[in-house]
Amino acid sequence: MTTMNTRYTKQFLAEIRQARTVGFTQQQIAKKFNLTMNQVKYVYHLLHKDKLEQLNSLPESQFDAIGVDDVQNTGLVTKSDDGSILAKKILAVDNVANLSDADVLRLFGFDPKKFKLVSFAYGYYGRERGGRVLTTAKIKIRPVTDTVSIDDMLDVINHDVKPIKLFKPKRQTNNKNNIENIIIPLFDLHFGIIDIQVAYMYLLNLQQMLHNKHYNKALIVLGGDVFHSNFMNKTQTVKNTQLDHVDNMKALTEATEFFDDLIRNIYLHADTVDVIHIGGNHDFDKSFLWSYAMSIKWQRYANFHLTTNTRTYFMLDHVMIAVSHGDIATNKMANLMSVEQPKMWAQATDRLSLSGHYHKNVIRKIAENDDGVTTYQCSTIKPEDRYEKDHGFTMSGHRLEVFTTNSYHIISVQYLYNTHVKDNEPKLKLSDAI
Repeated sequence: MTTMNTRYTKQFLAEIRQARTVGFTQQQIAKKFNLTMNQVKYVYHLLHKDKLEQLNSLPESQFDAIGVDDVQNTGLVTKSDDGSILAKKILAVDNVANLSDADVLRLFGFDPKKFKLVSFAYGYYGRERGGRVLTTAKIKIRPVTDTVSIDDMLDVINHDVKPIKLFKPKRQTNNKNNIENIIIPLFDLHFGIIDIQVAYMYLLNLQQMLHNKHYNKALIVLGGDVFHSNFMNKTQTVKNTQLDHVDNMKALTEATEFFDDLIRNIYLHADTVDVIHIGGNHDFDKSFLWSYAMSIKWQRYANFHLTTNTRTYFMLDHVMIAVSHGDIATNKMANLMSVEQPKMWAQATDRLSLSGHYHKNVIRKIAENDDGVTTYQCSTIKPEDRYEKDHGFTMSGHRLEVFTTNSYHIISVQYLYNTHVKDNEPKLKLSDAI
């Protein structure tokens, strides 16, 4: 084994420096060169000392000509599987604490337009001959993907918007009284994951269901996780859980197109339209802002009920409806309905709790309360993502539930699937949903 008296030649130090450059750890260097960990640390000390001696041997003018890119500790750069990059350098810069993110990226040779600074750590390294302080610095950065500005988002939301002129369409009615109401729960759409053609197939099947029908009231429930990601420039949940990357700008565009066509269609088949929104664990902040924009865009077509709470309530004639995303307090909804909204509870002749989150359909009747509450865990229409496939969550049926009620009770639940219209029925095109 190498002893502490071994002469560490320039060739030997150069080999270790090269090993560090290609990303060897201290443990790997110790194994490769048959050194103890103490010897490795000593070698690092010699490398550090050698670098300072090289700097101090240079004339001041030559030192300035080198530039910061050459004043670095091996120029070590490593890339992780998640796309992040770690880089280390020695910087000869005054007031390093006052550097902007863009300044730091430029000093490391990265374009601020293409990379985002995640973290920046630095410490004292030594001094060169002229007395200038050298700082050892380490950064973590990520490539900038799907950079989206506020103007970009507004362009998507206001795409093809023209001054809205309300009109009285020629409505097709199934009876003169129009006593039925319709509830359309949309949970866990996950735009960014769902294919727009799949989403439109459900929309077209809904349109066929509404054909030749007219309702007193229509209630659209945006029950959370409209979007797969809560952010525009990265793909993470509300709690910053990293997800497989999606095109967030494309997701925003497709969600807006889908909702625009949905509300135009529903408006033709109901006297009044109400929209409830509640956030999900994937998109709580982004979906609220998007729904707020939709409420302004379509304010003359529908009444919007937005909330930043984790649950909300609505009265559809004498049917009480509770809506939660499904990740918080869902098992308490029956009690919460009676305690938090006692007036609604007393007036209701039927009570329904809608939730999602688990991407599968579950119906449960809670009979402990007077007339009971039917809790309905709604399905999702999106396909499985990688997480669901890896964990075996692939056996749930993908479908859209549509409820109809009269003034007092739920009278039917109809299921829509991602299937084409039958050959003997009129074919619908995407444009027909508009």
